[in-house]
Amino acid sequence: MTKNFHYLIFCFATFEIASCASNIDKKNISQDSKFPATFDRLIWTTDFDTVKHDFVLIKNREVDADTLTPKKVIDEINSVWSEIILQFKKVSNDTIYVTIPDSYYLTERIGTSGASNYMAATTYSLTELKGIKYVHYDFEEGEHLSPGTMTREDYKNYR
Repeated sequence: MTKNFHYLIFCFATFEIASCASNIDKKNISQDSKFPATFDRLIWTTDFDTVKHDFVLIKNREVDADTLTPKKVIDEINSVWSEIILQFKKVSNDTIYVTIPDSYYLTERIGTSGASNYMAATTYSLTELKGIKYVHYDFEEGEHLSPGTMTREDYKNYR
């Protein structure tokens, strides 16, 4: 019985090592555990690069800016982060205005990197809209994040 037990442990360990090895081929990126697995629905997401030891932006799919609407993009964002409800206010020139009526989860619960990752992914996703270069976020300031106007340039360290 001991021999069979050791054999089972060996098989399990081999399986685990093989499973881990198959994940190494994904450009040294490992999903940030603060975000749900469904975040690949978004146009842009963030992930952690284990070689750079920093977060990076990943474009999940190409989009046609002519077919995108603020509602479509915001609905996708809200379907992933159900604790953070982003609401469309208006578009003015090259700026989209959005609000987060209850920002507690974003500003206090997911930490500084979680909040920054949310803002990077939503800013990049919303600036896929035709003619949009700026995203103005309106929400109650918290320990990890302040409202304001963001651009892709604000997240150039994610590249």
